[in-house]
Amino acid sequence: MKKLSLLAIAIMMVFSVNAQKFGAKVGANFAGMMSSQEIPGSKMAPGMNVGVLTELGLDMIGLRIEANFSQKGFNIFNEVEAGNMITDSKVNYEYIEIPILAKVKLGPLYAVAGPYFAIAIKGNIETEYTVAGVAVPLGDLADMDLFGDNTMYKKTDFGIAAGLGAQFGLGPLNAFAEARATIGLANMYDSESDAYKAFEASGLYTDDEHLENMIFSISVGILLGK
Repeated sequence: MKKLSLLAIAIMMVFSVNAQKFGAKVGANFAGMMSSQEIPGSKMAPGMNVGVLTELGLDMIGLRIEANFSQKGFNIFNEVEAGNMITDSKVNYEYIEIPILAKVKLGPLYAVAGPYFAIAIKGNIETEYTVAGVAVPLGDLADMDLFGDNTMYKKTDFGIAAGLGAQFGLGPLNAFAEARATIGLANMYDSESDAYKAFEASGLYTDDEHLENMIFSISVGILLGK
């Protein structure tokens, strides 16, 4: 975590040498997934995003580069009324994410769009299983590490992001509020891993299954500089 944070800071320092503006932002994520398999009971999961950014270019057209901590994932909730059984699982991913976005500004409004690149720093599945209101012990299955030694998930991710925002001058500062959609283009499954091949051998997966990140986020922030 420390090494990745230092890397993100170093990237931002390099791009900030000739930057017109630099700043910080914080916001909320509403995360989900796109999958080749139907996952009954899947729902979007709340998370957070926080990061630093720099902007280069002219007033109307420029380039925004960010280094963000971003929480993604999804929830799975299933209830069987006949046996009064409830399964509640939370799939959590945490990434250091670098979006590189073109920015077009028209008055106080602006639009951003471009690719992002990310590396996972943590991932787990938290599961609770109850029968008739009584919790059933799950052992190691209650909290599974998704990026451990025997994993079928890739740590790297990339995709596209696009958003709309509004920016206002507040003395020496520029404040902004933004809504953004982020779609993953990388398959999170590692089809060459032993864990994936075990699922494939059991007949649960084929050799072309896919799972991608998807989030909608809102954020607010400030910019300093010319």
